[in-house]
Amino acid sequence: MADLEQHFLNHRTQKPSYLRYIDDIFLICTHEEETVIKSHKDFNNFHPNINLTLEHSIQW
Repeated sequence: MADLEQHFLNHRTQKPSYLRYIDDIFLICTHEEETVIKSHKDFNNFHPNINLTLEHSIQW
């Protein structure tokens, strides 16, 4: 998993705040919604058995 994460993060032009604990990953992205959705899709396309769930909120 660490190799996959490093590959993904090294190829991002806009890097999120990234934390991992055992099998949980927590990302904070302040980018435009389209960029976040594209990054989510890119990460999920790396390996068919690894899947991130996207939850987002919009600050008012």
